[in-house]
Amino acid sequence: MDTAPPQFRPFEPPTAPPPREGRSPWTYALWGCGGAFLLVLLLAGSCLGFLAHRGSELTPACETYLAEVQRGDYAGAYAGTARAFRTKGWDQATFLRFEGRMQRALGHLESKSRVGVQVFPGTARLSYQAQYTTGPVLITFVLAREDGAWRITGVNYASPVVAAGLACPACGAPNRWDAVYCARCGKALPDPQP
Repeated sequence: MDTAPPQFRPFEPPTAPPPREGRSPWTYALWGCGGAFLLVLLLAGSCLGFLAHRGSELTPACETYLAEVQRGDYAGAYAGTARAFRTKGWDQATFLRFEGRMQRALGHLESKSRVGVQVFPGTARLSYQAQYTTGPVLITFVLAREDGAWRITGVNYASPVVAAGLACPACGAPNRWDAVYCARCGKALPDPQP
């Protein structure tokens, strides 16, 4: 019986395969990253195209609304709104008061361009950067799908003029644009002339 300890050989790593001729692995990695980048660009372009198309579906309702309020046809603009808008406390008198005061305060709409579109299932949001006589205004429409068409359920005018509020002619206190009476002195606020 052999009692000699076994002979150990030092560890030798396996031999690497001989280098291949042609492209290095970095070349393939760069090609893969470039392909992924192109795929992301393609998806982003598809999404932007889809949103632009959806924005074109929303535009007629908003354009009609803006044209009617510019002409002073507030009743026509109100008739084009969604039922949900009319049942949220916006009766025709409140709407006429609000839009009349808005248009009188902002002045004439000189130009506008669409700057944002968000489309969700059944609802959407469309924004315009507009230039009125009094300065720039960001107009944001909220729309809902009703009877197969997009209808307006809300409109917001973001402007320094609007942020200042409606000044009471009696005491000068700022009030909400749809207010009937002054919050400070209680006097009736003037309604715009039709």
